[in-house]
Amino acid sequence: MKFSQSLWQRTVMLVIITVITLGIFINSCENTTVSYQSSGMIAQVIPSGDGADMVSREILVRKAAHLIEFAVLGIAVIGLVLFERSRFQRSVYGLALFYVLAVAVADEYIQSFSDRTSSTGDIVLDFLGALIGFGCVLLVHFIVRQMKKRKQSCRQNACEAN
Repeated sequence: MKFSQSLWQRTVMLVIITVITLGIFINSCENTTVSYQSSGMIAQVIPSGDGADMVSREILVRKAAHLIEFAVLGIAVIGLVLFERSRFQRSVYGLALFYVLAVAVADEYIQSFSDRTSSTGDIVLDFLGALIGFGCVLLVHFIVRQMKKRKQSCRQNACEAN
């Protein structure tokens, strides 16, 4: 029973990672017009209290999209790594980092075939987003582990007192 449950969970995680990766690649295939329309619609909603013009807000939206989509990918990838951690050595963390970097490079490469520009700055931004996702998950994982340890320690102390 436990084996089939872990196989199911692993499969779900791999499907989620695949869907996120495909979503990133599909966004890269959009031409400039579609990309600018999408970011323009979102930029119109953002209040411009500091007097930022529409072009600046659209650039901000596009850069934030890079960060967010790769943070989500990073969350999914590191989630799978933590789930599989007992099976593999620490090198799996390096493989996770390599995967998100490879997706970032492939994303910009795909984008170069549309009429949009590709840049190494975007690759760095994508990788930073993945690192932010990794960091958030690892922080939550650390906090949960510490809480479990504390709870277990309190139970042991209560048992020893009785």
